[in-house]
Amino acid sequence: ALLSILISLTLASASTIMNEKSLLEGYGVQDVNDYQESGWSEVVLQNEKLQWKVSNTAVTFNLTIDPFVLVTSSRYRIGFSNPCHSRPKNDYAEILFDSMELIQENDINSYYIERNKYHSFYGVSNSTENGNLWSSWSRDLNIITDETIRFLKGNKYLVSFNNGPQIEIILSNNFSKNFETQEDDNLEKANLRLIPQGPTVMFYLEIDPSMINDYDWYQIGLKSPSEDFSMSYADYNTIMLKYQSITLMNTFDGSETPKKNTVNNTIKPSAWGPTVNGRMSMIWTRYCNQANSQTIRILQDYEYTLIYAYGKSSGGSMEYSGKGHKNIYLGYSFPDDTALSICSLLGLIAIQLLI
Repeated sequence: ALLSILISLTLASASTIMNEKSLLEGYGVQDVNDYQESGWSEVVLQNEKLQWKVSNTAVTFNLTIDPFVLVTSSRYRIGFSNPCHSRPKNDYAEILFDSMELIQENDINSYYIERNKYHSFYGVSNSTENGNLWSSWSRDLNIITDETIRFLKGNKYLVSFNNGPQIEIILSNNFSKNFETQEDDNLEKANLRLIPQGPTVMFYLEIDPSMINDYDWYQIGLKSPSEDFSMSYADYNTIMLKYQSITLMNTFDGSETPKKNTVNNTIKPSAWGPTVNGRMSMIWTRYCNQANSQTIRILQDYEYTLIYAYGKSSGGSMEYSGKGHKNIYLGYSFPDDTALSICSLLGLIAIQLLI
């Protein structure tokens, strides 16, 4: 579990056997014949999306997980339960990121989660080819065991997402709920978050896809606080949008044009891929409390001027299309709304969304 605190840069601004008929009556759901066969139903959260399509005999689930979850967790569990039970008895699907294995678990007969002895998923497919995680599996309807619950078309189910948010869904082909919170950009056509992780700080940047199409690079720079805007005396993370790489540059010679560091000048991104909100995310880390003649010392509880810029490369030179700056305070406390706002990631994940 991620125990770090999420820092956002802000602007100055989821048994008993029973027959199908009794199940339908117990759930109080309208006739399943009212549901259409075409299309996929979905629930969209901040960093994940669950889609499903149901026929008369089976249901197929597609789960998409953002790159951010891949680098901050080792597994993802999604549970399904009958919302009518006083104690939810969950039928789980869990994907292990290292092995890309999809396993079945349950807490139907006990108060702890245990792995199923028998596997009833089929058509399983997992992929991280695009940088995010996509997992798909199917299961038959109208089957119940001592390790699984019965899935029926048109019934209501309570879905728990990674032991966090709980959403009530209908197993139909025309259900749609979006709980994603759209954040205002704190940089131009981009949103940056900094996440302390012990001796390192994670840089989490989301960029509008149009930036990747139109430009070659995006820069994030840090320097000592300054009221006047200047590119000089700063440490730059230059995201090469076409090559999925990050180059360290600096202007410690007093110039206004960043130059590539002569040593240790490339950072391999921890993750690079699309998010469920349609943006492209880039994640990388920098060590805290380390500096040399070409890098700045990154400290918590410290003020910085943050510089952002973007543009194109031409003939070995960088042509700027836009740039800007803001003064920030990187720490666990802040003096005003222009500084870094702080919230607990665990608190966000624990929010219960009961619809």
